[in-house]
Amino acid sequence: MTELHISPVAGRAQVNITHPDTICEPDVGMGSPIFRVPEFVRHGSKRRPPGYTAWETVRENTELRFHWDAPIELKREYATDFSGHLVVEGDEVAFEVTYTNIGAEPASDGLSLFCLQAGTSCEFHDFDGCNTFIWPDDRFVSINESVNGEFPDHRMAGAKDCARSVMAKRSTAGFMLAIALDRCSSVTGNFNMWPSCIHANPEWGMLEPGEEATVRGKIYFFAGTLEDVTERYVRDFESAR
Repeated sequence: MTELHISPVAGRAQVNITHPDTICEPDVGMGSPIFRVPEFVRHGSKRRPPGYTAWETVRENTELRFHWDAPIELKREYATDFSGHLVVEGDEVAFEVTYTNIGAEPASDGLSLFCLQAGTSCEFHDFDGCNTFIWPDDRFVSINESVNGEFPDHRMAGAKDCARSVMAKRSTAGFMLAIALDRCSSVTGNFNMWPSCIHANPEWGMLEPGEEATVRGKIYFFAGTLEDVTERYVRDFESAR
C-alpha cells in the first residue's frame, strides 16, 4: 500500500507531503505539495503567517504534533492560540487543528485558510482552472466552469457554503490532490503558476473567551479520479451522519 511521507518546516505552520510514486530520486519528479495549517492567524483587520510553530515528531515521516510557540505578547495581540495533529493513513493525511480564543471578547476568526499548494508539483499547475474542482451543488464543477472562464487575476476563485466541503486538483499524470473539512465556510484557489494552491477555510463558530473548537480534515493524494475523491469524502464525512 502506498504511504505518503510528511515532513515539517522548522518554525512554520507548514509540512511537505511526498507521494513515493511521484519521486524517482530525491528532488526529482513532481516534487512535494506544501500544506499550510493554518496560513494565517487573524484578529479584526489584522492577519499574519503564524510563524513560531513548534513540531513534535511522533512517528518519523508519518505522524506529527504541533503548537504555536509564539511569544505571549504576540498571542495576546491576536487573541489566539492553536495546536494540531497530522497522521498519514496510506495515501491520505488526516489532520485536526484546535483554535483557542484567549482574548477578552467573543471571536470566530483567529485562524484562517488551510492552504494546500501544488508548489513544485508542476503536474498540478492549472492556470485556467480547468482541472481544479469544487462541489457547489450536486456534482464536481471546474473552477473555470463556475466562473464562466472569467477570472482575469487567476486567483481566489471558489465558493462559500458548498454542498460538500471539498476542493480537488487533477494532474496531467492522473493523480488527485484534494482537501476536505468537517466544518468549512468556503473553498478557494489561486491559479498562478506559484503557488497554484487550493484552500479550505475552517468554520469555528463564535467562541467565548477561553473557549476552543476543533476542525478535522483530510488530504487525499493518490492516482485516481474525481469519482474516487467523492467516494472517500462520503466515507470520511457523510457515512457516519
